[in-house]
Amino acid sequence: MLKNILGLLADSDSGVRSSAAWTLGELGNATESVLLGLQELLADKDSNVRRSAAEALAKLGHPPSEPV
Repeated sequence: MLKNILGLLADSDSGVRSSAAWTLGELGNATESVLLGLQELLADKDSNVRRSAAEALAKLGHPPSEPV
C-alpha cells in the first residue's frame, strides 16, 4: 500500500499529489522513501501540494527548514 501512495506523489493531478502527501502524514510512517518523496513536493508548482507536503513532514517530526 505504501508503495502505491508514494507513486501518487508524482501524479499529474495536483489534487492527487496533495491527497497522497496528506495520507502519508496521517499514516505516520517516517521511512526514508516517504521523507524524500515529501521533501521533493516542497518544490511543487502547486501551493496546495507544497502545503500538504510541509504539513505531512511536520506530522512525521521533520518539518521543512524553510517556509513553503
